[in-house]
Amino acid sequence: IENIVWVTFALSLAYEMRLPRRPKIWYIIPGVIALTLFGFHDELHITTSHNAVSYHLNKIIQPVPSCSIYYSPGSLTQDEVDKIEGDVRWYLHDIQRRFSLQPPSEQIRIYIYPSSDVMFSLIGTRTASISKPWLGEVHIAKENIGSLKHELTHVLLREKGVFPFYVSWSTGLTEGAAMSVEPEYDGIYTLDEHAARILQLHYAKGVNEVMSFSGFAANASQKSYVLAGSFSRYLQSTYGSAPFDRVYASLDWQAAYGKSLDSLEAEWKRWLVPFMTAMDAADSEHFRYYYDRASIIFNPCLRRIGKLNREAAKAYSDSQ
Repeated sequence: IENIVWVTFALSLAYEMRLPRRPKIWYIIPGVIALTLFGFHDELHITTSHNAVSYHLNKIIQPVPSCSIYYSPGSLTQDEVDKIEGDVRWYLHDIQRRFSLQPPSEQIRIYIYPSSDVMFSLIGTRTASISKPWLGEVHIAKENIGSLKHELTHVLLREKGVFPFYVSWSTGLTEGAAMSVEPEYDGIYTLDEHAARILQLHYAKGVNEVMSFSGFAANASQKSYVLAGSFSRYLQSTYGSAPFDRVYASLDWQAAYGKSLDSLEAEWKRWLVPFMTAMDAADSEHFRYYYDRASIIFNPCLRRIGKLNREAAKAYSDSQ
């Protein structure tokens, strides 16, 4: 509604300004409404300010001086607080070591919501964890705390990222870097074993296509994340962090590695060959469940499916 009001104000103002006669002031009405909505953003739940979030998550701990963790009183036990503090200290150290990063110069803020429902009520997302490298923030629900290291990687890599969001312009590199810090993927198979099975079962031809934004989104999300993560891990373990940091910002593979993306992809595929062992039926089903699927952008709209189902049920009922 607010966006519609702003557009109405802008179009009406432009319309009046282009006329040679003296403009009428009726366009002020949508302008006043738009400014009123803007002034009550938080109260109307259009946006959520830091003060609003901090009001609910008002307990603060600092595992290191450059990082603060905000959580709701009573939502974490002392054992959980101690574990999170220790984990965050290790995460920060390990990520900095892997990518040869400097200690953060700006404060990092981690907001841990007591539940996904509370997170939804405050910032409008229920299941997704959010990192904001340009602000140095991570927003995560307590039940999703296992992905905290992934999100922290995005924030710490702001040092190598590109304005305005301080990430790579390649979604594959942005997400691949974050995936690469967790080689033990699901507790059963490693990240590289997952990537090898994707290629072995012909669910993907390689990683080249997921290095672009459109290619990353055009594949099932889990497939893109795993391929990009395994490839990023290979690049770091083989060539070190320096060229990866350069390509993260520049996207110039030849300048960073002295090789094309195609050549690096071929090396990575050969590296995965030892993981392509024989599979039994259970293994095949395990990987088929995760990766034999299309991207969400190619799936039919769920609202349209629901509408068609209702129309079909009504038509069937009317025909009886």
